[in-house]
Amino acid sequence: MRSRTLPSFEATDAHIAKKHGVTVTIVSAWLLAGTLDILAAITHAGIQGVTAISVLKAVASGVMAMEAFRGGNTAALIGLALHFAIMFMIVLCSWQVITRFTWFATNAWR
Repeated sequence: MRSRTLPSFEATDAHIAKKHGVTVTIVSAWLLAGTLDILAAITHAGIQGVTAISVLKAVASGVMAMEAFRGGNTAALIGLALHFAIMFMIVLCSWQVITRFTWFATNAWR
């Protein structure tokens, strides 16, 4: 039986791996930040007696106005999608700041 070895990376492979790592980092940060943020909002509202569906409808009301509160679960799903779209933009902007401004990247987290 032949043993399997991992292929060595060439210059182009290393570049692809680095780019893939950035993508995985951004997507992971987006999903983590989005999930923790909406859970915090739902928990905070839940303590005050507001349902999770109402929180998501409130997010959807940013684009649907008062129709979001009259809508059903579809409005809540639109709110969830809108929330994650906003979080994606926040993560992308944060990534740009951290990677483009070296002073910020080296000193902000001290």
